[in-house]
Amino acid sequence: MGRDSRKATRRNLIYYFPVYTQGSHRLLGRIVDLTDKGFMLVHEEPLPQGHYFDVYVKFPAEAREWEKIHVPLRVLSRWSKRDINDSLLATGFEFIDKSEEAEYHINRVIMTYNFEKQVT
Repeated sequence: MGRDSRKATRRNLIYYFPVYTQGSHRLLGRIVDLTDKGFMLVHEEPLPQGHYFDVYVKFPAEAREWEKIHVPLRVLSRWSKRDINDSLLATGFEFIDKSEEAEYHINRVIMTYNFEKQVT
């Protein structure tokens, strides 16, 4: 998927959600923008491009934001570059496998925690 073929509007988030590897529970980084197709992660250590990762994201629970739910995902790293903060890296990930429940939580987070949200 090239940059020109990307159709989804990226949503910058007001909260950076942590992403962990399944199994080792190692923090990979934090999501800084999110679409229904994938996300951009900022992190400190280099990650291989074109690599599949089984991860989970800690999203706030619906009723109680202080409680966290773990949303498992299979993702593919598509690109990597230096972040605007030169001490960090940014990597783009595409969702490869996500459940209906994961899709629900991703859409909920996009609607609730993005900068573009309309204030009434």
